[in-house]
Amino acid sequence: MLSSPRRMRRLCLIIFFAATLHAQSTPLMLGVLEDTRGTYTNDPSYRSVRAVFYKVGSDWKPFDSHCVSEACLQKLSTDFPRETTWTIAFQGRRLGLLKTRIPAAIDIDARVGQQQILATGAIPTVGDRTDEFSGFQDEPVHRPLVAISAPNVKDPDLWKGTPFDAPTIALVKNEFRQKYPKITDCEVEELRDYDDIDIKILKSLTSKTGWRLVLTSLKGCDIDDLRGDGLKLQWFTIDPAGAVHYLQGNLRLVDAGDYDNSGHSQLLFMIDDDNRGGYVLYYNNFQTQAAFEYTFH
Repeated sequence: MLSSPRRMRRLCLIIFFAATLHAQSTPLMLGVLEDTRGTYTNDPSYRSVRAVFYKVGSDWKPFDSHCVSEACLQKLSTDFPRETTWTIAFQGRRLGLLKTRIPAAIDIDARVGQQQILATGAIPTVGDRTDEFSGFQDEPVHRPLVAISAPNVKDPDLWKGTPFDAPTIALVKNEFRQKYPKITDCEVEELRDYDDIDIKILKSLTSKTGWRLVLTSLKGCDIDDLRGDGLKLQWFTIDPAGAVHYLQGNLRLVDAGDYDNSGHSQLLFMIDDDNRGGYVLYYNNFQTQAAFEYTFH
């Protein structure tokens, strides 16, 4: 029989290697704590954590979210860890922990990645339910919150709201015109001009690294837009040298944080589009993105 100290050392080694293998087999995951409307009219709303991205090397990858058959949806349930403990974060602060479990099956595309919350206590929330993040659901919801499978919640780039200033507004509006020289009235395909005053500046954020984000809106549609979604949520970036670039439309900023502990913040956006939901993650100074998308019907 092994002596007690030797047995303890062997037991410690077994635990160490088991933990190491588990860490290697379970990738770092990024999810979102969401409010979701019930499947049918009278079904109650519920909250869940949706797993959306996982880390491979230096890149973030989206979990698979595209299916054309019921069998495919059922298989997707096996692509996620059975149970996960998430750290819930907002603006660089930890709000709590949530443990979740994957469902036995996924019934519709809009449920892809969602995991049932096992906790019976209070679920972290920020503010009241509003229409801001309702998206295609079209009813008030709590704002989505970042969920991360490791306690990486800090925002080292210190993204924060900043006042609008005339020179920046002029640069962004000029770039907006370069992107959309003419627009339509959405319901009528006839092209029309618009004035600078028609471009609304909704939000401006700056990081300590010198990058800036500006959210704009214009009543009208792109000439190639056949759905009439409008130009309500158009984002532009301004790099530290002052160059303005179009980023993407139909997005709402969820949060910023260093979710992979790389030393710089990533920015998570929610897709707010007609019959389209999901999330987009930008990193590497907006040079790289990952997109997790699904349809509602």
